[in-house]
Amino acid sequence: MKTRHTHLGKALRTDEYDKLKKTVLEGVPASATNELAAALSISRLTLTNELDIARSVVAAKLASGALLSPALSDKLYRAERLFAKAKDVFESDEDAALWMVERHAFFAEKPLAMARTTPGFEQAMAALDKISFGLPA
Repeated sequence: MKTRHTHLGKALRTDEYDKLKKTVLEGVPASATNELAAALSISRLTLTNELDIARSVVAAKLASGALLSPALSDKLYRAERLFAKAKDVFESDEDAALWMVERHAFFAEKPLAMARTTPGFEQAMAALDKISFGLPA
């Protein structure tokens, strides 16, 4: 599968804090939800439900061409960052996408849904670190 890059994913690979901060604070295009949903092979509705983003907000921003709020942009950033880490760990876009959207015994919710909050994101990232070292998550 060809690697798909999202708006935030492009900034992610730079590892430049100031650029990332500016991107999130200014807001990302609502189309970033479509890009991430496509990369995860899920619908935009599923993505917004998992991240607790109102679909009406995304639809309005898509229609007007407006940017998402910093808070919503941050949720997308966390989801994209988690997906990028999963791709590194599993060395496969498909396996990473499956890991993001499926339930796991060691989590109360799907990793994608965990990206709604910073504590959930950190727990999912820690699990990926353990997996990469061959430890139980």
